[in-house]
Amino acid sequence: MQVGITVQKLQHPDYTEVGHYLNVRWQEFADAIGITLIPMTSIKLVKKMIDENYIKAIILSGGGNLSKEFPNRNLNNLPINNLDLHREEIEKTLIEFSLKSSTPLIGICRGMQALGMFFGGKLSKVNNHVNTRHSLSYYCPVLKSNINRTVNSYHNYSIEMHSVPDCFQVNTNYMNAIEQMIHEKNKMLGIMWHPEREDKFSDLDIKLFRKFLSL
Repeated sequence: MQVGITVQKLQHPDYTEVGHYLNVRWQEFADAIGITLIPMTSIKLVKKMIDENYIKAIILSGGGNLSKEFPNRNLNNLPINNLDLHREEIEKTLIEFSLKSSTPLIGICRGMQALGMFFGGKLSKVNNHVNTRHSLSYYCPVLKSNINRTVNSYHNYSIEMHSVPDCFQVNTNYMNAIEQMIHEKNKMLGIMWHPEREDKFSDLDIKLFRKFLSL
């Protein structure tokens, strides 16, 4: 299965060059799931992949912050605080494609935030969620089982309970911040932890992705 995945634009620390970044662990995680990742580096590439019906699923990766106006920000406006507005255009296009085509979409951390904002949710600043771990206990409708696990956490912003769009079912939260949600009608899933950042990939994450992607 070919899966389009968004990437983060970063300034090289030693040169004037700007490049696209994707944690190499994503490829290892993709191998564990049994998928082929296609980095979505430009809106032109995204539209070509859509037109050719090439990508069969979508991952909105983590890393970086969204502009407060997403998904409505005008790309002609100057970016603020190094926000990547072209990445936002890619994210918006992929979400719209998922809606129209029922293509499975999984949002990771920032990707879940983008999902929530696209449907009218708002982000709130949260404390004690960066470079930490915490426990979750919940029922997962994808795996159809009760889950007890520990997850990583790397985010400064989150969708809080009062701001969850009506179209999403909340599966679990931590300190009032949503940790996993699923769209009630469309094939869209959001999680706030990073499966690719685990030293040893979680069997639960592998099963979650495989089940959600119907593999």
